[in-house]
Amino acid sequence: MPGGPLQAAKALGRYPLPLRAEQPTPRETCDLPTRYCSELLPGVPAHLRPRSRPGRQGRSVEQDEWKAPYVAYSTLVNFIDQKCGGNPLPPRIDRSFLDNYSGSVQPLLLGTLKTIGFVGDDNHVLQPLRDAARSPQVRKGVLRTWAETFYKEQLTLAEQHATTDMLQASFARRKYSGSTLRKAIVFFLSLVDDVGLPKSPHFKPPKQLASQARPKARRASPSVAQAPPADTATTKTDNWDTMTVSLKSGGTITLMVDVNPLMLKGEERNFFYTLVDHLDSYDQGATVATAPTTDHPGKHTEDE
Repeated sequence: MPGGPLQAAKALGRYPLPLRAEQPTPRETCDLPTRYCSELLPGVPAHLRPRSRPGRQGRSVEQDEWKAPYVAYSTLVNFIDQKCGGNPLPPRIDRSFLDNYSGSVQPLLLGTLKTIGFVGDDNHVLQPLRDAARSPQVRKGVLRTWAETFYKEQLTLAEQHATTDMLQASFARRKYSGSTLRKAIVFFLSLVDDVGLPKSPHFKPPKQLASQARPKARRASPSVAQAPPADTATTKTDNWDTMTVSLKSGGTITLMVDVNPLMLKGEERNFFYTLVDHLDSYDQGATVATAPTTDHPGKHTEDE
């Protein structure tokens, strides 16, 4: 009947509901990220492969999903080799398992584990992490396999002997900038060096801007001489009394004092004049009598 089956049904009174525009039968789709399709689904028809859907601000979902790690690469390696390799792995990685890391490092490390595929969205441990924790050699193989797909654009640049600016541009297109861009590139360069992936001879870590550098602690300039604390708020350094003695073997000993001997009492008075007498007697060639001792000054015997 002309007009199609729906029009025919309406004409015969067999379709009491108002007609709606015919909707095409939805095709079966796949939820795998786009970047895995060519490797995991080489024989799947094109209409069954996932298509890039518009994301935020016109970006594709694939662009939104590409989140390069920017935690320190040594932190990741130590976590896998020591934290996971030296202990039985729990079924889930949570913050209590990362209690030896600072609060700022924990979310970066968890995000990196998710990006690599070591844990799921609920932080449950996946098989690649168990494999990587077996030994450093296995860990390098697991990371290399992941990096060959994840950093495909950067590794292509490496094979072309690209420059540092070209490498930075590949990250900047993914909305990386400032210190985050620098850390992401440093992670990538450390990774390729560790697992043996190609690296352009022109690739270098971006220079750290002055605004990103930590302020250096100012070192106090050494004083000319360390004087004992004075009773007053200020210490004089230009009116000290000095006494210099020349040693027989060469060199000199200089005693600098800023004290009024008349104000000394008791033990301090005896110490001061004994020290002066020793220096004066040595300078005149005399021998100063000292009380005999049976052990080295400053050492205590077992009987004490």
